[in-house]
Amino acid sequence: MSDTFKGIIAIIATCVVWGLSPIYYKALSHVPPLEVLSHRALWSFLFFAVILLMQGRRRQMSDLIATQTGRMLLALPGMGDPRFERSVIALCLHDEAGAMGVDIGRLHDAISFSDVLDQLADDDLLVTDEEQAALAVPEPELLMGGPVEPQRGFVIHSLEYSGSDTISVAGRFALSTTPGIVVDMGLGKGPRQAALALGYAGWGPGQLDEEMTRNGWIALDVDPLPLIDLPADERWHAALREAGIDPAMLSGQFGSA
Repeated sequence: MSDTFKGIIAIIATCVVWGLSPIYYKALSHVPPLEVLSHRALWSFLFFAVILLMQGRRRQMSDLIATQTGRMLLALPGMGDPRFERSVIALCLHDEAGAMGVDIGRLHDAISFSDVLDQLADDDLLVTDEEQAALAVPEPELLMGGPVEPQRGFVIHSLEYSGSDTISVAGRFALSTTPGIVVDMGLGKGPRQAALALGYAGWGPGQLDEEMTRNGWIALDVDPLPLIDLPADERWHAALREAGIDPAMLSGQFGSA
């Protein structure tokens, strides 16, 4: 069966379902609307799950449900690792091979953004004297992204900007690592929203999942881009509040959500 024929059948089936839906809802007029919607959502999920299984996509479906890619990972109080105290990590990758993310919640305590540009100039990477003189004021912040590769830069940013190595993370934000975006940020020509961090946080296969079961982390369905507009030391509290969690109610016994 050709893809065109499959598409025609799908269109016809959709029209039939929508055409018969008034009869269906009329027959259920005595049932509370919330109950009808609940059953509809449940059966829709089961229907599409069966379709995916019939197509041999069980692994893709499992990965889609289990992955935390694109979510915010927050360190919980009492996790026991001072390197990640109140970390606010934008998860860029989470699959069976491991996980990788960039902390946007902690300012770098030893290096500034202008220091990074100076290093690029010393290495003859893109930055001219004129560009250094045109550094945006105030200059962008520099963050401590994590303990892995602390000499390497990672930029979490909005999707309208794209460089040669930019990747979209779950369609929510982008990640870039080339020096070009750093220069553009310094000149005020970078993404509308961007945060440069040195280093990243990484986990091996299954490591992050295991740490989450020990109440070390909480994964939240929160967009990191609005957080970037806030001061770094306010992002941990803001992410929790955005997810409907009162930070004052957290303790070392709190699990994942």
